[in-house]
Amino acid sequence: MAKKTDISGRLSLTPASPTQASVATFDFRLFYMPMFLTGILVLININYGFLLFHTFAELFSIIVGVLMFVVVWSTHHYTRNDFLLYLGIGYFWIAVLDTLHTLTYKGLPFFDISGPNIALQFWIYTRFLEAVLLITAPLFFRHRLKSHLFIWVGGIITTVVFLASIYIEEPALFIEGKGLTQTKIVSEYIIIGIVTIAMLIYWRTGKILSSRVKSFMLISMAFTIGAELSFTQYIDVYGLSNQVGHIFKLFSFWMIYQAIIQTTLKHPFSVMSLAADSYEAVPYPVVLVNQDGFIQQANKQAKKDYPNLVSDTPSVHNLMHPKEISENECIICQHIQSLKTLVPTVLEFPDSKTWRLFSLSPLQIGDETEGIIQVSTDITRQIQAQHELQLAGNVFDNLAEGIMVTDDQLRLISVNPAFTSITGYEADDVLGKSPGILKSGRHKPEFYQSMWNEIKKTDSWQGEIWNRRKDGSIYPELLSISAIRSDEGPITNYVAAFTDITLMKNIEDKLSHLTHHDPLTELPNRLLFINLLESAIKRAKRSGKKAALLFLDLDDFKNINDSLGHTVGDTVLINVAERLRESLRSEDMIGRHGGDEFMVLLEDFKSNEEIISTSEKLIAALEDPIHFHDRKPLYVGMSIGIAICPDNGDNSEQLIKNADSAMYQAKATGRNQFHFHTEELNAQASRRLVIETQLRQALSNHEFSVVYQPKVNVKTYEIEGAEALVRWHNQELGKVPPEEFIPIAESVGIIDELGEFVLEEALSQVNKWQKLSSQNMSVAVNFSPRQFMNPELSDTIMTHLDRANLPGEALEIEITESLLLNQNELIIDTLNQIAAQNIQIAIDDFGTGYSALRYLKNFPISVVKIDKSFIQDVTIKTEDAILVKTIILMAHGLGMGVVAEGIETRQQLTFYQVEDGDTAQGYFFSRPLNQDEFIKTLTSWDPKKYKTV
Repeated sequence: MAKKTDISGRLSLTPASPTQASVATFDFRLFYMPMFLTGILVLININYGFLLFHTFAELFSIIVGVLMFVVVWSTHHYTRNDFLLYLGIGYFWIAVLDTLHTLTYKGLPFFDISGPNIALQFWIYTRFLEAVLLITAPLFFRHRLKSHLFIWVGGIITTVVFLASIYIEEPALFIEGKGLTQTKIVSEYIIIGIVTIAMLIYWRTGKILSSRVKSFMLISMAFTIGAELSFTQYIDVYGLSNQVGHIFKLFSFWMIYQAIIQTTLKHPFSVMSLAADSYEAVPYPVVLVNQDGFIQQANKQAKKDYPNLVSDTPSVHNLMHPKEISENECIICQHIQSLKTLVPTVLEFPDSKTWRLFSLSPLQIGDETEGIIQVSTDITRQIQAQHELQLAGNVFDNLAEGIMVTDDQLRLISVNPAFTSITGYEADDVLGKSPGILKSGRHKPEFYQSMWNEIKKTDSWQGEIWNRRKDGSIYPELLSISAIRSDEGPITNYVAAFTDITLMKNIEDKLSHLTHHDPLTELPNRLLFINLLESAIKRAKRSGKKAALLFLDLDDFKNINDSLGHTVGDTVLINVAERLRESLRSEDMIGRHGGDEFMVLLEDFKSNEEIISTSEKLIAALEDPIHFHDRKPLYVGMSIGIAICPDNGDNSEQLIKNADSAMYQAKATGRNQFHFHTEELNAQASRRLVIETQLRQALSNHEFSVVYQPKVNVKTYEIEGAEALVRWHNQELGKVPPEEFIPIAESVGIIDELGEFVLEEALSQVNKWQKLSSQNMSVAVNFSPRQFMNPELSDTIMTHLDRANLPGEALEIEITESLLLNQNELIIDTLNQIAAQNIQIAIDDFGTGYSALRYLKNFPISVVKIDKSFIQDVTIKTEDAILVKTIILMAHGLGMGVVAEGIETRQQLTFYQVEDGDTAQGYFFSRPLNQDEFIKTLTSWDPKKYKTV
């Protein structure tokens, strides 16, 4: 058996007392003495006057200053603390000067002095010296002090101050009857400023000073500041603020004294006491091992982690080292046998999937090595964190998005490989430079100012921006910037992630062109033309000029389509569009309104004669026949209605309506004519008035009903739900189409009530459907943009769902594209609240409005509904087919579902299925049904009926 060396007697230390063990705890009992002295001084002031109060208050500070010098000078041999020595010597000379200040105070018999200025001179000089002493003392944390030289310097400074105070009378610091001079007050504030800076320096000293000593120093300086503030307030030298200031000074000196006593006397003894428990208190397993590898002694943590230590002289290798390594191969055991120091070494424990850090230090007692101390630390978390950091680094290097990291001064400090791939700049090209190196020059300074204002406000910004590559090419990117803050709060870094969205922009531009231009004639479509018209109306309002809208309709075009076919009809429309465009000025705008209707916008005309001349040119442009290579030429005529802004309307809707009315009047008076709008053409307004009146009573009269058009999964042919459609039958008006009464319902303010009625009716039916079908049946309900202006809309929806006992998945809300153009925070919040309840949000009639990828990406859209106008000709018009394909591809790429409206033929359905569509509705499957018809259809539904062989 290996020989044991028992050295426990040599290592044992006396346990620390509870008081010693808690030296870091601030003891408020330290204030008892200065509080007691304050009480005595107050009694002296009350009974014997301010002069004796002042003398005793200063005497205390003088005694404390001398004691500080005596203590630090006597203990410096042991503490080697030049910082304290510097303070002690400095406060000794401050005590000397305070003595002179006390002896020269007005009223004392030692000097023949008639006024307070000499004493105040001593005071100001002394306080300046004290402030400078405090702010310069930290220099001696790390620098040596030539103590004897400093004593001489202090004596010389004291002599100079003495002479200056006695013989230099200016500037006056106090004027009898008036109080302190501006010089005295400014001097006090300068002293306060120096002491405040000193406090900040001590606050930021870190661990150079113990927390307790630092607290003493900071409290002392705080009392000094309080004293100096008090000394700026008195008018009479015996005043209350002067008394308060001396009491603050008493506390200040007492705390400095405590700092020195704590460091030179109390702390060393506490350290000796605490050292006795340090071995047992180490939070890591520490063992003493002899040269043969047997454990001789262990601390509490080792015994806790390794219960087998209670056995007799266990082997350190068997107990604490990895079992997979033999003792001969173990690097720790090799160092133990040679009694050599081992720098921290990491060993893995595969069985437990942990890592420990081992270090060895020989134990020297006298000239002999009695063993070796092994310390082991579980660093599993650190290793795992390191692995996670490595993983984060790998992710950083392999992200497809470009990443830039800057410091708080916007200097680039890191970029990833994707940054180089996108911009062409290598890391060495940009590190240390500003991200502004990528600026394209396309954005105004206001753009960047707005961006940084947002970052300062929210710590982040996201948007699209144009940047420039190293080769000079400009590209669009989606950029996200985030500010990184430290635990203390200040920004330390900025991180920017960006993606080259050139391809997305190209797709968006193509889709935008398809959306805003007629695919047949390449003219602006109705949507774009109305935008241009509204802009022209705004310009007319600002300038006071007029604008004219010409509504053009081909005569008898329907006969051409019906008799000669759509191909001939399309050729006619293309030819007409070219002729009309060539007949107009370059600044005039022409668009296709739809079908055989065109609109022309005229601005900057001087009189109606110019409008007449343009109208005649347009009609004349169609006088020549349209030639075909395989059939006889065709003659096409045209009727034009004219409405002038602001005479016939000051908004696009009114102008179009009036121009349309004028066009029908032109047709009524003969073909190839034009007609200006007159008030006699407003018969439509009468019907609108009747509709408004009847609408207000329609809900209470139960005139509305809801029908349901099935929505079919085109892969399984199962009914998955239905779209709820409102119908209105009025006794006076008969059946009024939704497109006629819904806009009026919005304008008269009953759309919210009508919407709630439809929602409640539809949800009540879903409960019935789900009992009859194995599918998760849902209902789609159309919501008007006006309903989203109601801040309680999301709560209303959830109330109806709860009332119907249905989850959010049972409801799909259909909105129009125009809703998303309004960046209203209420609308955005409402959409997000609805989506958070798992309610599907669908864009209805997609492709007929402002189709843009940005809102599909930025809003919680889950379904895109393709408008039936595109489905109608999808098998015969290449443009419609391309658009439908693009919409499906785009929606699926963004993780959205697709619904096709208006499926009426097998050919349309087949095309939609081939392009991987999801859901369809239309008369091919079913017309809209009332609730009883829908249930009957649902129960008798046979998917096999629609499957092709």
